[in-house]
Amino acid sequence: MAGAGTLASDLESKTGRPAYVSFKTIAKQNKKASEEEGRYIGRDVDMVTVRQIGATDSVEWEVPRWLEQNRIEVINGRLPQEHAEKYAESYKRWKAGQEMPMEGTPIKSWPVISPAQVEVIIQAGIRTVEDLASLNDEGLRRIGMGAVELKQKAKTWIDVSQDKGKVTQEMASVSRQNDQLQKTVETLMAKVEKLQEEMKAAKKPKGRKKADDDEISASELMDE
Repeated sequence: MAGAGTLASDLESKTGRPAYVSFKTIAKQNKKASEEEGRYIGRDVDMVTVRQIGATDSVEWEVPRWLEQNRIEVINGRLPQEHAEKYAESYKRWKAGQEMPMEGTPIKSWPVISPAQVEVIIQAGIRTVEDLASLNDEGLRRIGMGAVELKQKAKTWIDVSQDKGKVTQEMASVSRQNDQLQKTVETLMAKVEKLQEEMKAAKKPKGRKKADDDEISASELMDE
């Protein structure tokens, strides 16, 4: 039987997307302590279940062992580093009582299909539109009639959404450029106005102030 980590990476490699993981805490007997005490001694153990997207195959083991195996799988090149980080983050959020992050657009909030189709897809083990778009043949068989059409619809929806995102980014970029251009124009206009004021001031004739001793009275002319 394949090791826990190897099986998990095998499940994941069929789609290229992170496998689904879920956690729970179970009670396990501490055999050594039970033997020493002569009674049952239990301990809480965190367990993880990893399941391939759109399939029933899964593997379950203790979380510490799983996290360590993920580290080894990353070193061996069998598990992407970003996937290992997402798994660790999911466990951290679960321990903190928070909802585990979903990678993609939830099927439940996908507006282009009917409630009945939503239920069929979820029952087939598909949680996100992105997972549906990359679903393998086994997953399509689990959905049944209309699965191929739903997969194509998911692909188209993602492509359109990405195009809209690019257009939005481009529009935002143009808007920023326009704002910068407007500020540049305003700055230049202010400089032009200041220069015009300075030129006008330079052209104004300076008034000559006559001193009192420069003035010649009529009586002085008569005396001469």
